[in-house]
Amino acid sequence: MRIYKGQLIKVMLIWIFLKFKKEVSIFVMDISQIKKRGIIFSTPKEWNVQYVTACIIQGLKELDVPFSIVKDNLIDMSKAVCCVDLSQYNHIHIHNKNEIINFGGLENTDMKLVAISSSDNNSLLDVNIPLFATHEVRDYYFEGKIRIPMGFGLSNEIIDSSKLYDLNDTREISILSSHKRTGNQSIRDSAEFSIVPHFKKHFFVDNKLSSLEQYYKRLSRYSACLTYCGCFLPKPNTDIKVPGVYKTETVIVRWDCWKIWESFAFECLVINLDFDKYGFILPVMPVEGEHYLGIDLEDPKSSCERIMDMRSKWRDIAKAGKKWAIENYSPKIVAQRFIENLALL
Repeated sequence: MRIYKGQLIKVMLIWIFLKFKKEVSIFVMDISQIKKRGIIFSTPKEWNVQYVTACIIQGLKELDVPFSIVKDNLIDMSKAVCCVDLSQYNHIHIHNKNEIINFGGLENTDMKLVAISSSDNNSLLDVNIPLFATHEVRDYYFEGKIRIPMGFGLSNEIIDSSKLYDLNDTREISILSSHKRTGNQSIRDSAEFSIVPHFKKHFFVDNKLSSLEQYYKRLSRYSACLTYCGCFLPKPNTDIKVPGVYKTETVIVRWDCWKIWESFAFECLVINLDFDKYGFILPVMPVEGEHYLGIDLEDPKSSCERIMDMRSKWRDIAKAGKKWAIENYSPKIVAQRFIENLALL
């Protein structure tokens, strides 16, 4: 009996090893297939691909991964992945695959089908397609949906633009806070009452809009930038139906923006809401106090005073923030992570 048990255990261990080895081999093969066969990005004729998709494409070029962009229903079935670019949708409620593109015959191939959205974290695909989504938060989620968090990240244009300016340690004691007032930015609007006045007591806060060139020049000269954005989404206390599930009474949607990543690239200290406290999700998270400085909306006065007390560390944090952003969110890194995630789906 002892020999039987020992043999059985041995057989089970060999089976587990072979199964694990097989799974690893499939994982590696999937990545190599994706890199060999490439990815097709589909978007409606009247739209160009969104920023996050464009960054992935830049990275695919650096990785020598073939790709194509189509603005019609002609899908190249030889590609490994079809990625539907959903930049034209805000709150996405799609019940049928054919609502976004003609998928005839796709089910009969081994092509993977995914989608990308950067509109806000209230976007929802009712059809069962994995969604690469920006603005993801811990306290507002969608049951039964496959959602892979993404960040806006850095484009090669932003990285290259930062190299045109002298990013030295001699910075003006000024904070940039130039935002377009669209009427759909309740975080920024409330900050004008709760956050900005505290900084204005000690620093010049520049809120003027300008050309892109002037904006980049100020990022290269100023010490810090207020990079928060987005809006509050309170949990309904009526019969109003929402697609997501709330874990708190109020959540923040659409929190990511170009200003965060531009500030990182230009070594301009990123001041934002505390990512951990408000549950912002990125595939690789920055560390508060090391890569950026965070604000607690429950006590903005103390938060601002703490940030001002850390004035001597601003440059070190800004430099570490740029290093972190380049190492984790440059196009090549983002594209490689995109492919690895695709292989897992």
